[in-house]
Amino acid sequence: MASTPSSEHGLVNLKQGQHVSSSTTTEIMEEHHHPQIIGVKDDEALKVHHLDDETAFIKNHNDDYDEQHNFKTIMDEHSIQAHDESPITSNSNEKGMLEKLKKGATWFFSSQLYANLLMVGTLFTFGGFCVLAPNPISRFQPPIFAFVRTSLITVVLFFLSIFIDRNYSFRSERALARYKNPILRYIKMKTPTFKMFKKLCICGSMNTINMVFFVIGLNMTSATIAGLLQPLIAEVCIFSILLKREAKGIIKILGVLISCFGAISMLGISALLDGEEIAEATDPEETPQKSILQTFSLTIGMILIVLNTLAYSVYLILLKNLTKKVPPVTLSMWTFLGGLLIPFIVACYYYPSFQFRKLDANSFIGLAYAVFIHGTLSFVMNSKASSLTSPTVIGIYNTVSPIVTTFMTVTISGETVSPWIIPGAIGILVGLAFVIFSKWREERQRQKDEQDLKAREKQQVEDSQELQEFDEQA
Repeated sequence: MASTPSSEHGLVNLKQGQHVSSSTTTEIMEEHHHPQIIGVKDDEALKVHHLDDETAFIKNHNDDYDEQHNFKTIMDEHSIQAHDESPITSNSNEKGMLEKLKKGATWFFSSQLYANLLMVGTLFTFGGFCVLAPNPISRFQPPIFAFVRTSLITVVLFFLSIFIDRNYSFRSERALARYKNPILRYIKMKTPTFKMFKKLCICGSMNTINMVFFVIGLNMTSATIAGLLQPLIAEVCIFSILLKREAKGIIKILGVLISCFGAISMLGISALLDGEEIAEATDPEETPQKSILQTFSLTIGMILIVLNTLAYSVYLILLKNLTKKVPPVTLSMWTFLGGLLIPFIVACYYYPSFQFRKLDANSFIGLAYAVFIHGTLSFVMNSKASSLTSPTVIGIYNTVSPIVTTFMTVTISGETVSPWIIPGAIGILVGLAFVIFSKWREERQRQKDEQDLKAREKQQVEDSQELQEFDEQA
């Protein structure tokens, strides 16, 4: 059987190595793959057989080409996908790091560690106050100094509260909705309700009584007596426990007692070694009348210092409740404003004897430090620490003040101290460690109770869901 022109043409193309489509190859195979047909000549059969071999070779070549093309395409797609996913992976890693940093910062600024660091900071500001404040206190006179300091602190806190707590409102949005005037609305937003204002005034009055009684008592006695009586502020632990504001604890009470005795022994030994006496105002050569007046003045001064510690203890307990509702800066401003009346009344009594010409540069430097550093900054730090920990922890740091004061006087003034005060300082630090450990254990127990409560609530929800599903199936 002779070959057709089309088959010959296809065979020529195959021999020349040209590309043939798969459909053309199939057609050629269907037309010429008949080696068993009767009557076909041998040379024609050989031609058909040769055609089949070449067609198979081309098919295999095309299959290899397709596989290579597909492999290359897959690799390109994989590289493109990897290139596209690499920024996403890096972004996710960065987001993960940011989330960890945010969680760490959130934990730190709400932890007991942060509260204790704030109180350590207030101790150092107090040390500087003891070095710089005696000059302005004596030249202004203590009550006038207390009033001027309180007034200036109130003004500074007012502007800080406008900037820092600009989004805080004493009233709800529903209560503010009826005020259309924006100025009146803002005033209502930033002023407390009458009920809240009474609480702020009482708390602020305790604070200003503490400040006024301390400077007057210090002026009527001596720095030694005032220092010996200041650890009584730790009595806040007893008041706080009696009022059920914090949990009882043997370790906590023991720590308070150790710190108090350590502070008293440190100051007492220091006074005895310096040759001072507790009743330093008495003199055998003075007349009996003058001695009686000095003894009476000394007694009144000691009573005022004891009342100073009592007022400060009550202030810390009241402040703890208010920190749950008002941010620190706004809280400090309103407590100072609420208690401003008391130092004003006392300052009016002493004002006739005030002499402005006695003030010098050191007086204004000391006043500036008392207003900005151991005033605005210190009280804001104190308020923030009070919102994070218990009144006992805040009060116990007052027993540490002799250590910081001694350190500041040695560093700044260059005074020398006796090594016999070291046992008292060690006692203060040991008692402080006991109180901090007790508070840490209470905090850990509180967190455990909260986790157990959440686990029980979750289990109750799951049980109710299972019961509901069972009822639906029934």
